[in-house]
This record gives sequence, C-alpha cells and structure tokens, in this order.
Amino acid sequence: MPKISFLSSHYTKNLLAIYSIDDIYDELMFLMELDMEEFLLCHFFSLQTINNLLDTLGIKKLKSFLLTLRQNKRFHMLPSILYELLNRETSVVYCIKDHIDDIKNHIYKQCPDTKIEFLDDPSVLDGFIIEKNHTIYDFSLKTYIKRLLDGANF
Repeated sequence: MPKISFLSSHYTKNLLAIYSIDDIYDELMFLMELDMEEFLLCHFFSLQTINNLLDTLGIKKLKSFLLTLRQNKRFHMLPSILYELLNRETSVVYCIKDHIDDIKNHIYKQCPDTKIEFLDDPSVLDGFIIEKNHTIYDFSLKTYIKRLLDGANF
C-alpha cells in the first residue's frame, strides 16, 4: 500500500474538484494496470514526450493532471495518488428512512472515517444496499424475496 502524504492528498483533492471518480474511473484503472515502475520512468522524459505517450495510451481526462505532476517534479507520487483516489470514494447506502440512523450508527462505529451518503429508498422494503467502488452489496428484503421467487419452481 503506497504511503499517502499531505501533498499527495492535495493533488487528489484538486483532481476531484474537476472530475468525479466515475468520470475518470476507466483511466484510473488503466493506469493501475500498467507496470508502475516502468511508467514512473517517464519523469526523465520531456513534457512533449510524455504528452505524446499519454496520447498513444489514450489518456485524455487525466492528461493535464499527469503533465502537471511531471512539471512539478511530483511524478513519483502517482502510486499514492491513484491509491487514494480509488479508496476514497463515498459509499452510498440505500435503505428505508426509518433505518437510516441505525445503519449509520453501526457503520460509523465500525469505520469512523468512512464517507457515506444515505438515501431513502422505500423499494428495498427492509435491509439495505451498499454501493462502494463500483461494487454493490445487496442485503435488501426486496432482493431476498426476488431470489426466493427465482429459485422456486412454480
């Protein structure tokens, strides 16, 4: 796990002021799949060479951000910034209004630093659904009933 510093958090915050995680998710995942040691050697290249490389790789939205990192001699911080971006996303919890406080208290007791947006969704019937990092954890009565009905032979 890369070390997250105040400076990498500063870059992360500035990037998120421009784009949401959803806007840049594909490019972030592409960068994460690269051999980071090899990619970080780019800091030796000229800005024009890096610009051409990013064009070749199809990096569009993060291009100016990456060039700014290179220009500010902070390219080595890229792993920390990527890690923070991908692990910073706010979770969304869908539940019925009557249970929001109970679920909120339970989650914050376990993970006090978690960023959560609670949404009233009567369609869940009971229980809750958590959406985090493009993954959905469904503990709703609605889905439970649906699974029961789908598995039954009528």
